[in-house]
Amino acid sequence: MAYLWFKSLHVVAVIAWMSGLFYVGRIFVNHCDALALPEPARGVLHAQLAAMARRAYRGILTPATVLVLGTAAGMVTVNPALLGERWLLTKLGFVVGLAAYHGYCGRLLRQLAVGEAAHGSLGFRVLNEVPTVFLMAIVLLAVFKATATPWTLVRGVGGLVVLVALGIWGYARARARAAGEGAGAPPEPAGVAAARH
Repeated sequence: MAYLWFKSLHVVAVIAWMSGLFYVGRIFVNHCDALALPEPARGVLHAQLAAMARRAYRGILTPATVLVLGTAAGMVTVNPALLGERWLLTKLGFVVGLAAYHGYCGRLLRQLAVGEAAHGSLGFRVLNEVPTVFLMAIVLLAVFKATATPWTLVRGVGGLVVLVALGIWGYARARARAAGEGAGAPPEPAGVAAARH
């Protein structure tokens, strides 16, 4: 029974961790875009987005990570035979990669807090998809377990990477097209531009 409690809490913690990683990644994209704006918008958005990212990192990501690791340790303590499962060891490798990404997000958070962007907007958009790739691999391993083959991972994760890349490419093209169309248009009145944002 203890194993099922640990497992249930583990699933909830993983959902919170992934949600936090996606949320912080999106804040990074917005923060990078805000740094390119003129004052006073730049200063106002910089302060707000830095505070949002800091609160999410400390209030969601870090506690969720501790709970993920604690409940995983609880499952292994209750059922030590799990450590003999090859799929689980492979999954733990992906979890270590996701934890490294989490740490890298902390570094990016500190850089953005002082107004430095390590990547451009597109770079942050691509970086925001990294947890998706890890999540896909981890879920495939957790669902298929011992029947998961390297080919299962290649197909699942590879297909996801292709879809994400196509989405990013399409989004970049749409933004470039919209920017090109807006170049010849007359400027909007200040009230219209403010109402849109």
